[in-house]
Amino acid sequence: MAGIRLALVAMTRRDPAARRSTVRLRAEGEAAQEARRLLGEVPELSRFPDVCFTAQLLTAELVSNVVRHAGLQPEESFRLDVDCGDDRVAVSVLDGGLGYDPLAVLGDHAAVRAGHRGVALVNALADRWGYRRGPGEIEVWFEIDLVPGRRPWRGREPVP
Repeated sequence: MAGIRLALVAMTRRDPAARRSTVRLRAEGEAAQEARRLLGEVPELSRFPDVCFTAQLLTAELVSNVVRHAGLQPEESFRLDVDCGDDRVAVSVLDGGLGYDPLAVLGDHAAVRAGHRGVALVNALADRWGYRRGPGEIEVWFEIDLVPGRRPWRGREPVP
């Protein structure tokens, strides 16, 4: 194990009744893989493998955006929050990096169909998503409804 550096910096499991976890991840390449693993361990998602897969995919995209574009050094960390209720899973990524405007990125993707596919995936597959910009930080979040038999890759299609 010598020489292996884990992307996970610290994990705090809050009130189990609230089903919320907060982790700090290092801004390095393994962070997306670690985030996917953590989502796979959320007990409430075990009943919804398709939702779990989609949540893992979107979380990895948001984490990868931080690692690639936030301007953080590998030894710096950012926060990942996962909140799983009875009817939805909510994920947010908060970093103190350079920041960006996800809506502008999404508009660029739609206009030229190149790059920035992560935000386009979040837009297509999440039931709700958005971002908040504060002094020296940006948070990008999404929510997916826990609907049995939800079909992946159809995002906002109404449930019959």
